[in-house]
Amino acid sequence: MKAKFSNLKLHSYFVLKSRFATNFESGDKIKIIKGKLHDKLFDINFDILDSNDINKFIIKLTLDSFSTKEKKKESGYDFLISLRGVFSITDIDIGEDGDLENQYIYYSALPMMISIARSHISMMSNNGIFGTYTLPAIDLPNLIERWAEE
Repeated sequence: MKAKFSNLKLHSYFVLKSRFATNFESGDKIKIIKGKLHDKLFDINFDILDSNDINKFIIKLTLDSFSTKEKKKESGYDFLISLRGVFSITDIDIGEDGDLENQYIYYSALPMMISIARSHISMMSNNGIFGTYTLPAIDLPNLIERWAEE
């Protein structure tokens, strides 16, 4: 079956800030830490911005585990990544179909940006002592609901 291309277009994305650290306390057991990596707490923030081009919009996304650290230093990885993605939606009348526009933005464009961040974090941790860290799945409806409340 041939793929049908979406009306949503990703024109470009940029990693504006990227930071990665390995924290290892002597005496820690690597196998135990590997098992706890999926529980890593991190902040995720995003915003939808207008572009200079009326037909495009920008998604700003930041994932930051450094900001969630308590005073006690834990072994594992810490990361910070800040990205921007430039998108457009073609062949729909935005004024006529705002719901479709929101579907494209929140349930296609935003997950694309999260996926790009996930890939970048995995790549940074690839040769780390605890092995590759894969960002867990994110509850998108909950994230969007909390963002709308802010």
